[in-house]
Amino acid sequence: MTDIAATLAALAETMATNQATAAAAAAAEGAQGRTATAAQQAAAKLQSLASRAQSTLDALTAQGARVQAGLAARGTVLIAAEAVRTDGAAPPLADAQATTLRDQVATRLGVTAGQIAAKTSAIRTAITALDTAMLAPVTAAQGTLATARATLATKQAALTTIEVQAATALAAGEGAAPALAGALDAALSKHAAALAVTPTASTSAKRSAAVDWTDYEAARAALTTAAADAPGATLHSAWDAAATALRSALADVVIAEQAVVTAELDLATKQATADAARTTRPNSATAKVAEALAPAPPP
Repeated sequence: MTDIAATLAALAETMATNQATAAAAAAAEGAQGRTATAAQQAAAKLQSLASRAQSTLDALTAQGARVQAGLAARGTVLIAAEAVRTDGAAPPLADAQATTLRDQVATRLGVTAGQIAAKTSAIRTAITALDTAMLAPVTAAQGTLATARATLATKQAALTTIEVQAATALAAGEGAAPALAGALDAALSKHAAALAVTPTASTSAKRSAAVDWTDYEAARAALTTAAADAPGATLHSAWDAAATALRSALADVVIAEQAVVTAELDLATKQATADAARTTRPNSATAKVAEALAPAPPP
């Protein structure tokens, strides 16, 4: 399991390194100046990442405190329940009191303790069925919400993947001109450098000319390939495809998130209905008890 504290510490070190690189190269021009800009951008991105991670950790810590508070409250209730079961001359939850209460209920119903004991399972089954039916819409709504959330997570993951593809296509389109300009400059400079080496030049210079020629050929080939697609149709098509996919994925996320909101509302509505139904539960449960205690019809 990945340790988040160690991960954040390593992130801070990397961020500090990028900031130092940016500071050292800030006054430079050319390649070092570009390095400074890139390092500054990287440091800013890492700072944002660290802030988001810390925010999530803070929320997690707060949630952990809520869990602890909930468990502490649970313990308090259990202590109270145990006291009611054991303290005093006639604790209400003790086994003896449960037997006394059963006999008293049987007497009031006009049946024997043995009869009500024999019917206990049937009574519990009937009341459980009543409660299950009452909560069935809530249970179904909870399942619908869980499915909607899982679908949303899937769609969000797909959107993230397509966002990366779109970013790649965007970078290729935006960077096409600088890349070609660089290839043109390289082709011309390497051509001139290779031509400048005379037959009487040193062996080292002649080898350098071979390197220049190789770079010249690579740059010329890149320009030739680009010239075959002067309007940049390939790059444009890649961007169009990525943008279309991104729009579709975004629509999928909107639909999925809307489904989550709808499912949450439906669950809240079903829960409110179930809560209202609990006010009539005593009457319904009484009818179930009467059914359970009724003598079996003659054969």
